[in-house]
Amino acid sequence: MVPEEKRGAYLAVNGQVFTLGKWLAALGVPLGAEIGGVGIGMVVAALGILAAVLSLRGLRQAHIRPAHVTATL
Repeated sequence: MVPEEKRGAYLAVNGQVFTLGKWLAALGVPLGAEIGGVGIGMVVAALGILAAVLSLRGLRQAHIRPAHVTATL
């Protein structure tokens, strides 16, 4: 659960992630016309792998961090 005093920061970051996702989706249409279906497939796969790597890295850092230290945004 998100600490009550940090909920605003988490909501703000979530809003930025949503906006970035909309931008990437809008760029996908003209990009797909240029590089084709196979190219878009490779871009989506690369972004998926990047997301998995970054998620694992974040989880690993959260696991290493002592319990009494809280993350700040």
